[in-house]
Amino acid sequence: MTCRSLSFAALALVLFGPEQAPAEELAPKAEQLVTEAKKVQLEAQDISKELKPRGFDLARVQEMMANLERHVTSVDQLVKDLAPHEPQMTSHQKAKYEAVKMKAQLLTVFITNKRNILAGDELSKNRSLLRSKADGIARRAELLQQSAMALRR
Repeated sequence: MTCRSLSFAALALVLFGPEQAPAEELAPKAEQLVTEAKKVQLEAQDISKELKPRGFDLARVQEMMANLERHVTSVDQLVKDLAPHEPQMTSHQKAKYEAVKMKAQLLTVFITNKRNILAGDELSKNRSLLRSKADGIARRAELLQQSAMALRR
């Protein structure tokens, strides 16, 4: 490569930045995130319903919790997959992406807290707390969906 072509390549890199993923890829990835967040919401709502009766089935709740954790892990991965698209995002989309990242982190915190409560000895006493955690997860998943929908535009 000659000095002149090297200079041109450097100038192009400065002006246009490194190669970026096409903007058309953002919408489908955001749609996947919305879908996965919906699964988190529905699973959390099901856990809340399962915990309603005093004689709830612990094995069933733990199984549902494992499914919920898988969905939250998927949400985290999808949020990370959106990071390369951030340079092409509009300022509105960037703000929504920051909100999405924050809400995904909150879901992880809620899941960790819920897992710790499930591992405890006082499950019957913590039933209402577990239900409120499940309701909180469902609500945050719903808010995450709303923010992720804004990324599609």
